[in-house]
Parts: sequence; C-alpha cells; structure tokens
Amino acid sequence: MSRDVEYIYVLITVSSSEFGFKFASEPNDEADFQFHLCRKPISLAEIEFDQFWMPTPSLYGQRKTNAANQQPIVDFWWTVCGLQGSQSERDIQETYLLAKILPHARSNGSRSVFVDSVEIPARGRRRQIEAWTNELERLLSSSRSAEYDDVQFRDATANFLGPPEYDPSVEEKYQEMCERLFSDARDRIQREGDSAVQSVLHDWENLINRIGRRRGNALVKQVLDILSYECRTALHRCYSAVWDILLRGLAQNYPMTQVSLLFHHFWHFDHCQPSNETDEANFHLFHGHIFALHPACGPFLLTPRGQEIVADYLGDRTESSRNRLLHALSIAIYYYSNKYEVTKSLRKNQSVVTTQSEMSGHIDALAEQERVKREEGEGIDKKREE
Repeated sequence: MSRDVEYIYVLITVSSSEFGFKFASEPNDEADFQFHLCRKPISLAEIEFDQFWMPTPSLYGQRKTNAANQQPIVDFWWTVCGLQGSQSERDIQETYLLAKILPHARSNGSRSVFVDSVEIPARGRRRQIEAWTNELERLLSSSRSAEYDDVQFRDATANFLGPPEYDPSVEEKYQEMCERLFSDARDRIQREGDSAVQSVLHDWENLINRIGRRRGNALVKQVLDILSYECRTALHRCYSAVWDILLRGLAQNYPMTQVSLLFHHFWHFDHCQPSNETDEANFHLFHGHIFALHPACGPFLLTPRGQEIVADYLGDRTESSRNRLLHALSIAIYYYSNKYEVTKSLRKNQSVVTTQSEMSGHIDALAEQERVKREEGEGIDKKREE
C-alpha cells in the first residue's frame, strides 16, 4: 500500500446515551469495539479532502487472512440496535443471523446470485488495473452528459451483474429453509444471545456438509447460494450503519468538511429507502451493495473523468450531477462485467461490448427491458387485486 496511507484504529466505547471515540496507531483490545481504517489525502479535480476506508481483507478475509473488521461491525451494529430498541424486529434479527453466518457462507455460490467480486491474479494485477483504468477513461470521456435516475441505475446494474430470475420452486424452497434456519433462533436470540447464534451456525454447517459439498440437490444448493449472497448484503447493512456512527467520530477528530462527509455518505452507505413500487420491500439503489466495496468502483475513482464527475456532484449537489454520476458508475460496472465475462456467466448477455456507443446502447436497452418487465408485473398484481 502507498506510503502516504495512514493506518488508524478507531476505538469506541458504548454507554446508554453516547459513544466515545479514541484514535490510535496500534490496536487496543480494551475498547468495547475497535475498527481498522485507512486514511489518505485525495484530490478530485480541484476538491481535496481526506478519504477514509476499511481494507477489503478486513471485511471479507482473503487467503486465510483474518477479517478483523467483519464481526466487530456486526456486533457493534447489534449493540446499537439494542440501544435503539429494535432487536425484537424480525428483519433486524435475520440481518444479524445472516451476518453471523457469513464466515461460513458459500462465497463462490453467492456470486452466482450477484457478482460483486472477480479475483484478479496477484501477478500482473497492477498492470491489469492500469490498462483497465485507461480504457475506462476513454469510455467515460465519450459519455459526458448522460444521466440515470435511481430506478434506471438499479435496473441497469441488475441486468449486468444479477440477480438472475428464479422459478417459483426456488422461492418456495427459500421460504421453507429460512423458516427452518431462523424461526427458533428469532424466538430465542434476545434471551439467549450467542447460544441462539450458535444453533443457527450448527444447522447451517450441517446443510453445507450434507448437501453443499455433495452432488445432487441442485434446488437446495441454489437456495444456499441465495442465502450466502444475503449474508454479504447483511454485512453491508451493518457496515453502512456503522459508518454513519464512525463519521461522527471522524468529524470530531479530523477536519472533515461537508464535501468530505457527502462523499463518504455516498461511497460507504447502502442507499436504501421505502419502495413506492411495493409495500413488501425497500428500494436498494445498488441491490444491497456498497460502492466503496465493489471492484468496479475503485478503478472508476482513479480515472480523471471519474474524478471530475464525482467532483461535479460534490460541488453542485444537484439531482442532475448525481444522475450523471450514477450513469458514469453504470458504465464502469458494465465495463467490469464485460471485461470478466460476468454477463456471460449469468447468461444475461452473450455478446462482448467493445465501444462506448455499443456499451451505452446495451445499458439503456437492458434498463428499458427491466422497466417494462416491472410494469408488466405491477399490472398482473393489480388484476389479481381486482
């Protein structure tokens, strides 16, 4: 990592009414919770501020390295939910249990649901990323004024990266397995704490050992993959909430401007809001994923055009500048998916796109297909209600 990166340990103590923050260059196990962060000056066009992030291996683990931030994030989030009185809510409980399962989840299987990581071999990684960044800069420079609103971005990225469509049998099996895994633990978790978590982990490991690692049982394996994907999005939900609190502490200790806070909110949050399309689900801009953690977004931030687009958004703070940023990110994500044949592996699109005009055309066509499909589904639901 570059020499101008500063390693920071954020030590947090928790009381009934507030959080205490300390910052150190070395870990300290006496704190209630501690998080490993990196800090580095960043310049986007003419805007300069300090960027803070968590190293990716500290969240997911790589090559047997310890994911030092993963479980502290989950445990801190659960503690905060206790302070807020929300630990009895079903979706909160299931988020916590799924995030606890994550170290034992099927990581490759989860990417068949939503591809958020394609490993680049260590040998030649820098050269490959430089080539990727140079090509992405050319593509971004050819599309300066195009915009996507939130729904268009959501629909387009769903078509690039997943999730695939499932048969009703998969939905039925999913509901059955969720009930089997979580119903008893939900009833016990507030009374018994870790004991309830361990019972879920025991049942999960049994499923992996009996079914996940043997031939056959394709339907159950498919549901295990879906649940493994949901383990990652559960961590992202916890991560987003923890960053909301971390930013308060960072703002107390570092000169963070409103521009800096806006950037970190956009980059580290799971952008989720109540959906006006259905009463049963929230609207997730990036399908429960985080821009800071997706491998398509790092190279985007290295390109001069990407930096200019982000700087425009941070400076203007208008809907139009935000929509230009979303469209540019969709190009970066689609470029990523084509570069690593992600769309081919998902059987979404067998073609390889090589020019910006082709790419933009594919993006718009896929988003339109998703819009039409959604409206047709809404029409069917209305007829059923009638």
